Amino acid sequence: MNKCSFPRFRPKFAFFLSLVSKYDSFRLETLSLLPKLSLLLCLCLSAVTAPAATYYVTQNGGGNHDGASLASSWSVGDFNGTGVPGGGDTVVFTGSFTSTIAPASNGASNAARLTLDLTGASLNSAWTRLQFNARAYLTVLGGALGGAYDGLLINFNPNDGGTSHDITISGFQYTGSANGIALFLSLNHVYNLVVANCYADNVSSFVSGDSTLNHDIDISGNFAQTSTDVLAQDDLIHIGDAPNVTIEGNKLVGRAPANPSGRHNDIIQNYTKAGAFPGNPTNWVIRYNWIESQQVSGSGDCAWIMFQSMSGDPALKLYGNVFVGTGTVGDNGILVSRNNGGTYFLYNNTFVKHAKPENTVRFLDSGTLYARNNVGQADTPGGSVFAGWAMGDGGWDYNFFYRTASPSEVTGPHGSLSTDPGFTNYAGADFSFSPASPLWNKGDPSIGAEYAMAIAPGATWPNPALVSRSTVWNPGAY
Repeated sequence: MNKCSFPRFRPKFAFFLSLVSKYDSFRLETLSLLPKLSLLLCLCLSAVTAPAATYYVTQNGGGNHDGASLASSWSVGDFNGTGVPGGGDTVVFTGSFTSTIAPASNGASNAARLTLDLTGASLNSAWTRLQFNARAYLTVLGGALGGAYDGLLINFNPNDGGTSHDITISGFQYTGSANGIALFLSLNHVYNLVVANCYADNVSSFVSGDSTLNHDIDISGNFAQTSTDVLAQDDLIHIGDAPNVTIEGNKLVGRAPANPSGRHNDIIQNYTKAGAFPGNPTNWVIRYNWIESQQVSGSGDCAWIMFQSMSGDPALKLYGNVFVGTGTVGDNGILVSRNNGGTYFLYNNTFVKHAKPENTVRFLDSGTLYARNNVGQADTPGGSVFAGWAMGDGGWDYNFFYRTASPSEVTGPHGSLSTDPGFTNYAGADFSFSPASPLWNKGDPSIGAEYAMAIAPGATWPNPALVSRSTVWNPGAY
C-alpha cells in the first residue's frame, strides 16, 4: 500500500468506526428498552381493542351475583349500586321487575354509549319504573311498562344538582287503565334526549316538563293516546320553556274530555312558565305527524296545538303534518299566540275538520308567518273562521281551503277557497290526492329543500314512509 495515501483515508475510516460504535450503543440501549416498549404497546392495544362486556340483571339476582351471566345475574340492588358497566358495554335485563331501576353508570361518549337492554323485561309495579339521576351517554331499549291507573313511569331527576344528557329511550310499551292518569315520561333535568318508537296508550301525558334545562329534544316515531280521563289535565306533549324541540313521525291522539277549570287538554302545548328556569320556546320543528282530536264530550277547551310565548328565528317550523278533527267538541285547532315576535313557517300541511275543531288554524299576535302549500277541508261550509292569520305576511300563497270560512288573503293569488282537493278517500281518512285531483303539481317548489319530502300515499303512522317532491310539488302533506 502506498503509505502516502493512508492518511488521506484514515479520517473517514475513523468516522465510520465511530458511527458503528454509536450504532452498537444505540442498539444495545434500544434492546434493553424492548420489554418496556412491548408492555406499553400491549397496554395501548388492550385499551383500544378490549371487548365490550355484557352484564345481566334480574329482579333478585342469581348465583354469585357477579353479573357475568344470567345464572349469576346482578339483582336490581346490585345494579343500582354499581358503576362497573361503562362505554360500549351492554346490560341485559330479563324477567319481571318490581323495583325501580336507577342506573349508576354512564357511557363514555356518544361513540361509546352504555346500552341498557330491557327488551326482555317487564317493569311492573315500582314508582317510578325507571329513574335517571344525572346520567349520560345511555341507550335504553324497552320493554313493557306494566299497566296502572296513575303514577310516573320514567323520570329524570337531578343528582347533586346534575342534569342528565345524551340519552335515547326507545321501544317501550305501555297500556294504562281506560281512565288512567299515568305520566309516561317526565323531563325537567335532561337535554340531548331522543324518545323514539314507543307505544303509550291511555296516558294522561306522554312527555311532560317545563324548564330551560330541557333542550335539544327529539320525539320521533311514537304512538301516544290519552285516556278518557275527566280528572286531570291531559296534554299528550306538554313542554314549557324549552328550546330546540323536534316532534316528527308520530301518531298523537287526544281523547280526554276537557273542562275550562284546570283541564285544557291539548295534544301538544308549549308556554313560558313562572318560577325557576323560564324561557321562551324557540326553534321547534313539528313535521310528518298524524295529529287527531277525538273529544266527543266535555267543554271545547282542547286543541291540536296550543303554543304561547314563542320567539326566535325561527320560532316554529310546522310542515308535512296531517291534522284531523273527528270529535264533536273543540274551540281551537292550532292556536299560536301571545308571542314575542319571531318567524313562523306553515308549509305543506293537510287540515281536515269533520265536525270540529272550530278556529281551525290561527296564528295571532306578533311575529311573521310564512304560509304556503297548505290544504284544508271541512265536511260542511260555515262555522268559525277556518284559517285566520294576524301575524305579519311573510308570504301567504298556494293555500287551498275547501268548504271553509276563511278570508281570501290567506290563500294567496295561486290558492283557492273553492277548489275541491279531490282526496283519495275523504271519509275513509286517505288524504292523498286521487289521480283526478285538480291540485296535482299546484304547490310552490321555491320554499326550499328542507320541505321537499312528502308523505307517501298509503303510508301509516308512526314512522310514515316519505317520498321526494323532486318532480311534483303538491300542496298538502302528501
